[in-house]
Amino acid sequence: ERLLLVAIVAIPMLVNAVALLPEILVRIPSVNDDMLHWLFIRNAAEAIAAGANPLDHWVPQIELGVPQFLFYQHLAPLTVVGLERLTIGAISLFDWFNLVRWTLMVAFPLTVFWSMRRMGFSPIAAAISASVASLLSADGLYGFEFDSYVWRGWGLFTQLFAMHLSFVVLALAYRAVRTGRGLALAALAFGALVLSHLIYAYMMGITIGLIALAGARRRTLAIRLVRAGILGAVAVAVSASMWLPFVLTKAYLNISPYLQSYKYDSFGAPTILGWLVSGRIFDVGRAPVLTALLGLGILAVFAGGRRRARLALIVFGVWLVIYSGRPTLGPLANLLPLSEGLLFHRFIGEVDLAAIVLMGIGGAAVWRLLVQRGSHQG
Repeated sequence: ERLLLVAIVAIPMLVNAVALLPEILVRIPSVNDDMLHWLFIRNAAEAIAAGANPLDHWVPQIELGVPQFLFYQHLAPLTVVGLERLTIGAISLFDWFNLVRWTLMVAFPLTVFWSMRRMGFSPIAAAISASVASLLSADGLYGFEFDSYVWRGWGLFTQLFAMHLSFVVLALAYRAVRTGRGLALAALAFGALVLSHLIYAYMMGITIGLIALAGARRRTLAIRLVRAGILGAVAVAVSASMWLPFVLTKAYLNISPYLQSYKYDSFGAPTILGWLVSGRIFDVGRAPVLTALLGLGILAVFAGGRRRARLALIVFGVWLVIYSGRPTLGPLANLLPLSEGLLFHRFIGEVDLAAIVLMGIGGAAVWRLLVQRGSHQG
């Protein structure tokens, strides 16, 4: 059985590793947002080489010039710079950039497996979630599908870090808020998420609140909320280099009239539910296998899922509603913190996170049925 679990996780990783090799072997600069991320990486490396502050260096190539890291997540670019300096230039900065992208895409199933096992899910549920995590196929929706990251896609480099860290923080926060163990580690991971991607940290903050509230009894609710507050406070302190300049320069930030309106408003519940049922969110261009697994997972939770499974369903439902955006929420959307500048279309990330967990739950339910039928026939 252990060999089977290894195969379930390893085979998709091996296939992806080969399929994604052009991302590191073909040394052609991207024509998507990775072009900007490469610019940030290169300029940060030049700032360090010149003895300047890499967190507050000038980027003259954008508009009339901008101190980009003063208000933009910078852990991912600085990680690439750090790796290049550790290898003393043996691997070029550009190659490190592509290698980090490739590694994070290939290794995502391992992060999912570890996180679900840390939360207490069964090995088979964790393995199935891990195997499907890198198979999501959407139609340019900016979620966890590879189109968000590859050369021909959107180039969401910082989201690659946030995708991994979101699962890590979910697992660590689940344990820390419910038991009080590992609060410091969860807070450090949450701080790293803030430094990697503000929107994903925003989503995880709300999800941590759901962890504290879901299934809490009157005598445990207060202590859970205190633990969640401590986790958030430490994360805020750790990531002050990111959010404090952002807050202080908020007067210079605005909502661009040139972005498509759906990015600020999202699409509305009827459209999104239609996409969900038709397979457009998880299964574009193929039979809706993952969508079916998601449905089975939801049914399994209603049929008697454990607390952690019910939490996954709660997180999925809440974020599906929030992802529906202003057409559905109406004035309620203004109650969300920083609502005036929220990019609602990016909230699909937390929908994907919870859906991956539910797919594993659905796959595990089918697995148990097959094992029971086999034992009866035997």
